[in-house]
Amino acid sequence: MKLCPPDKCSACGACAAICPVQCITMHPDAFGVTHPVIGEACLNCGKCTATCPVLNPPQSHMPSRCYAAWNDDSAQRRLSSSGGIATLLAKAYDHSFGTAWDRAFNAVVKEGDAEEFKGSKYVHGTFSPETYRSIRSLLADGRQVVFIGTPCQVAGLRNFLGKESEGLVTADLLCHGTCPQEYLHDELGHLGRKDVTDVRFRSNDSGNFRLSLFSGRSCIYSEPASTQPYFKAYLEGLSLRENCYSCPYARPERPGDLTLGDFIGMPGQVSFVGVNTPKGEKVLSGLMEAFPSLNTEEHPYSDRLAYKPSLLQPTGKSPLRARFLSLYPRYGFSKSVRKVLRHSIMKEKYMKTFPGLHKILHTLKTNILRIFLLMIPGLFSLGCSSPEQLRSGDLVFVGIPADYSLDSTSMSSGIAAATGKEGQLNYIHTAIAEVEGGQVWIIDATLAHGVDRHPLDTFLTDFTLKDGSYPVFEVMRLKDGPRDLVENAKRHIGEQYDSHFLPDNGASYCTELVRDSYLDKEGKPILPANPMNFKGPDGEFPVYWVQLFGILGSPIPQDIPGTNPQDMHASPLLKKVDVDITSLKR
Repeated sequence: MKLCPPDKCSACGACAAICPVQCITMHPDAFGVTHPVIGEACLNCGKCTATCPVLNPPQSHMPSRCYAAWNDDSAQRRLSSSGGIATLLAKAYDHSFGTAWDRAFNAVVKEGDAEEFKGSKYVHGTFSPETYRSIRSLLADGRQVVFIGTPCQVAGLRNFLGKESEGLVTADLLCHGTCPQEYLHDELGHLGRKDVTDVRFRSNDSGNFRLSLFSGRSCIYSEPASTQPYFKAYLEGLSLRENCYSCPYARPERPGDLTLGDFIGMPGQVSFVGVNTPKGEKVLSGLMEAFPSLNTEEHPYSDRLAYKPSLLQPTGKSPLRARFLSLYPRYGFSKSVRKVLRHSIMKEKYMKTFPGLHKILHTLKTNILRIFLLMIPGLFSLGCSSPEQLRSGDLVFVGIPADYSLDSTSMSSGIAAATGKEGQLNYIHTAIAEVEGGQVWIIDATLAHGVDRHPLDTFLTDFTLKDGSYPVFEVMRLKDGPRDLVENAKRHIGEQYDSHFLPDNGASYCTELVRDSYLDKEGKPILPANPMNFKGPDGEFPVYWVQLFGILGSPIPQDIPGTNPQDMHASPLLKKVDVDITSLKR
C-alpha cells in the first residue's frame, strides 16, 4: 500500500488506527519527524489510504457566525492560552478528549478532564490507535463525546469514524504548526532541570509566551519566546513538521463543528470561536446557558481573517531552516537550533539589556558610513557611473514568476490569476518607500497590518515565499520628479485594509493607497483608475475571490473603477530604478 507523501503527512495516526491487522506503526525519520510505516503483515485491503485525510479530505464548512469570547472567571482562565473557551467546552461533557502531557512530557491525545487540557502544547501530539478506538466505542454506546484538537486530527478522526455521529462534537484549533516531540525532549534535556512537573508556553498571567518549567508550584525556569531557542524556532517557522508549511487546513473553511483560537486584534487574551455547523451553534448556545461567566461578542468573520496565519495561509518556512536541517543529523535539536539562532538571540538580549545603547552605536556607525560615502565619488572619477539610490516616494513592486505555484486560497493567487500576464512576472503588491536617517521604511496596505509604516525588514519578511526565498522586488519612480507622496500616504496610516476593493470607503488596498497619495497640484490623482477585473483567464472568478466576497457578504466588484499592481507597474508615468532593496536590509 502507498500512503500519502511524507512531506504532506501530519502523523494524525488514522491509518494506524483503521488497520485491521495493526501493522502500521509510527517511526521518526532522520530529522526526528514521525511517519507511518507499513509492516510485512499488510493485507493490501486499502483501508489506510481510504482513511487518510490527505488523500481523502473530509468536508469543511465556512463558519456561519464568528465570536470573540472569554471566561470572566480569571482564576479558571489563568492557565488557559487565551479566553478559556476550550476549558468550558471540555467541562460540559462527561467524555472529553484533548491533548495533555504524560509523565515524560510527551503530548498525547487522551480522555481526561478540562484541567489537563489547559494551555497550548507547542509540540506534535500523539493520537494512538487505542484512543481512536476508545472514541468509536463510546459513540457506539450512545455516549456524548467532545474532541478538541488540531484540524488534521479532527479530519483524521472524522475519516476514521466513516460517518457523522450525532454524539460527537469536534472543535478544531487554529494551529501555527507542530514540532516533533523529539525536539522538546532534547530541549528539556539540554536545560537540565530536575523534578519538572509541568511545561507551559501560554497563560493569562506573566508567563504568557514564555517557556516555563515548574516543579510543583515553583517556577524553576522561565524564558521569553524571543530569546528561548525552542520557542523562537517554533514561532519563526524553523522547526515545524514539513507538512505544516503547506497545511491544507489554513483556510477559512474548517473541519470541526467549532473552531477555537486567539482572536488577534482584540484587546487582552480573547478567544475566537467560529461556529461552523448547526451542531456547533447548538453547543455554543448550551455553553452560554451553562456558564454565566462566559462572555461572547459577535463579529464579522472578516475581523478574524484580517490576521492571515492559520486561516488564510500556513506558517511560512524560515530561511534558516535549510541550515538547521543540515546540522540536525550531527548535533541534534538543541545544539543545532542554538547555532542557527545564536546571533538573533544575542541581538534580542542585547536590545533588552541596553535599550538605548544600540541607538548610540547605530548613530556612530552611520556617521562613519557617511564619511566613507563622501569618499566614494572620487573612486568613480575614471568614467564609472554611481549606482542609483533609493529615494523617499519610490514604489516597490512585488513580483512572482509566472511559473511559481501559489496557494489557491491566498490573495496573491487571486491577484495573479486576475491581472497576471502569461510568461511575465505577476505583480501582486505595491508599497511606498521612505528613507529617513539612513533607514528604509515601508508604507503600504496589507490584509495583515492595514495601512501601516514599518521597517524594510518587516516588509521583506512578510513577502518571503513559502520556500524561504524572496520574490522579485522592482523599484519604480515618477519620471517628472519627486512629489509629496510620503506625507500624503502617512495621512492614511491606521486605516483598515480595503477587502471590499471599493473607492472612497475610508479603507485602502495597496495600489489604492498609492493612487490616493500620488496627487497633482490640485489634489487630484495622477495615476488613472480603470475598470477592475477579478476573473481568471478562463473567464471564471478564482477560488480566493469567491471565498472572500462570500464571507464579506458582498458582490465581487467586477468592472468597478480601481487599480492593481500589474497595470500600475506598466504606467508610462513611472520609470524603473536600479536598486536592490534586499541589500538594504538591516
